[in-house]
Amino acid sequence: MYKALKNGGVLVTYACRTPIIKALKEAGFTVSKIPGPIGKREMTRAVKR
Repeated sequence: MYKALKNGGVLVTYACRTPIIKALKEAGFTVSKIPGPIGKREMTRAVKR
């Protein structure tokens, strides 16, 4: 996914588990947690540097 995105591209997922966040960071993304929709507490946003 990292290669498919342009610089500044954004990936958003409902997955918030530590191994997923760690893998996104290792791939080169800047990762943050954002509020989720009703029924989901939070989501993960990854931005390509």
